[in-house]
Amino acid sequence: MAVKKWQLILANKKASMFVKQLVVSVWGSDILANKSVEGKLCPRHKGTGKIAKPALTPKKYNAVRERFIEYLSNSGQTREEIAVESTKFNKFITEKIGDLNRPLKKKLF
Repeated sequence: MAVKKWQLILANKKASMFVKQLVVSVWGSDILANKSVEGKLCPRHKGTGKIAKPALTPKKYNAVRERFIEYLSNSGQTREEIAVESTKFNKFITEKIGDLNRPLKKKLF
């Protein structure tokens, strides 16, 4: 990853934006849109015949998670705050995947 891109990611004030920008830079939007965090089918789609998307690469997933914990530690948060915030990691990735798969809204004008 380019140094400038990494510095822009690190400059995020919100943990969610840090994770979302980092996962896009690691996997790319096209690949990320066709993955799921754990490789499981969404409960809403059970019984519909849809198949689960493949899980994120474990090695990359763990590397991104480690950078996230590092980011939280460097942000001056306490251990308790880091523990709470780190539980949101999968949620942030799932939200980003959902954003990538959401159809663009049509322009009103």
